[in-house]
Amino acid sequence: MRLRRNGESNPATYIVLVLLALAGWYVYTVSPVYLDNLEANKLVEEAVNQAFIDGAPDAAKSRLLFKLNNMEGTTHLELDENGAEVWKPGLGVQEDNVQFIFENDNKKLTVRVEYTRVIQYKPLKKRKIFNVVATKSGTRK
Repeated sequence: MRLRRNGESNPATYIVLVLLALAGWYVYTVSPVYLDNLEANKLVEEAVNQAFIDGAPDAAKSRLLFKLNNMEGTTHLELDENGAEVWKPGLGVQEDNVQFIFENDNKKLTVRVEYTRVIQYKPLKKRKIFNVVATKSGTRK
């Protein structure tokens, strides 16, 4: 076995470092989608509880829409009146994308929220669209 002289490095080390940097960049870019989905799941769970406590699913739905569309640190892509793309705060969830489904004579409630997230890879100017679903079921006791 031959030892390397002091100061020499293996080229595989540089390849591994570049791969680790690329993986870190990807995680940094894409992780907001998953973190926002965790927050959306928490808000959906609150909506299920609120609908059972208040007995008013319409109020819980409007409260859920308000909270989803006003989440801090989250942006979504919309078209303005001129047709230009604009980044706006919140998830941009429409009322049609929120479903309150009652089963078994109002004993079981399932809340399902579907939304899309657009991620733009900064230096590449490329985009990826994620179709995300947050859902939670609960039963009345």
